Amino acid sequence: MKLLMGYSDGEIAAKLGLTKTAVSTRVSRGRRLLRGIVEREGFLLDAQRFRAEDSRDALDLL
Repeated sequence: MKLLMGYSDGEIAAKLGLTKTAVSTRVSRGRRLLRGIVEREGFLLDAQRFRAEDSRDALDLL
């Protein structure tokens, strides 16, 4: 809700009947889990490689 819909912690808390602290904690835990998955699966390396290839392609156009 926070990242996809742009809700604040307070808005999410009100909608779900939680405290803002609970929402903040859950968001933090979710980000940590996602970061671990991204690192384990190699998405960061793939994204860095993709950007590097795009940069080289852009230089070829000059």
